[in-house]
Amino acid sequence: MTEIRVATAVDEPGILAVWDEAFGEPDMAPRWRLDPNRRSWTLVAVDGADVLGAVSLVDQRRRSANGRIAPVLGLANVGVAVRARGQGLARAMTDASVAFGRRAGYDWSLLFTGTPGVYAPSGYEPFGQRRRRVGALRTNTEAAGRPTRLRAGGAELLAAPGIAALHDRDADRPLTAVRDALGWRRALSWYAGCRIHVLDGPDGTPAAYAVTRVGDEPALLEAAGDRAALAALGHVIRDELVRAGAATVSIEVPTGAPYDDLVARIVADPVPVPDDTGMFHPLDADAATVRETLDHSRAFHWTGDYL
Repeated sequence: MTEIRVATAVDEPGILAVWDEAFGEPDMAPRWRLDPNRRSWTLVAVDGADVLGAVSLVDQRRRSANGRIAPVLGLANVGVAVRARGQGLARAMTDASVAFGRRAGYDWSLLFTGTPGVYAPSGYEPFGQRRRRVGALRTNTEAAGRPTRLRAGGAELLAAPGIAALHDRDADRPLTAVRDALGWRRALSWYAGCRIHVLDGPDGTPAAYAVTRVGDEPALLEAAGDRAALAALGHVIRDELVRAGAATVSIEVPTGAPYDDLVARIVADPVPVPDDTGMFHPLDADAATVRETLDHSRAFHWTGDYL
């Protein structure tokens, strides 16, 4: 008989086997292991000692349109073993996650998926995001040279003193996550392999930073800081993307200040790309209140805060 329950230590190999079979994503297990309490936040579908499915629950705080910091329960890695599919286990695990969220007093639940039909029967509703634009890389401008006090490297630079404070300057933007220590560790895992630029001010503290992906899918994934410092980073990022042979760039930062000058240095006339992968389930909050946040003109979800 199949049971849905909280995971234990003996379930861990089975959980990882299910996720490897279902998703085949090498970064999934290391990201899950970042949380020392991960098993307490994982539900499994088991038949005796056999793990047939698993879902990871992610505890987040997200900013609301009304200024409130809302407790939000994220669902990630909803996976079922091939041998157990067609038995309704994904629905059962999703329903159990919703029930957990209600008992724990979360305002609402959040997930991202390309298969919304799996979650709609459990009460999840889709919402659109305005988080991505694509534009042609500017190549008709002269290289600007590297500014002084520039640091460049991998995701570890995001752990430098002063970076979190820059990120938190945009603290009134609806939908954004409030990153605690675990949230920052998860963000670093999402940005593994990315290029980080930090421009320091005259006092040696960061004035701006930016996260870019270089390669087959060039992208600007995150940024924060002073408008002028961000613009200076835009020149550096554009020059590096030109040297890498990029043609188009995905822009995944909000519109408006302080980001517009940064974006304008990198691409010309970026075009919005629809994103309907988000779904929500109202829990303690009513659907209309949650919608006010999701549909707000300034609402935004950073790549580093995916579940």
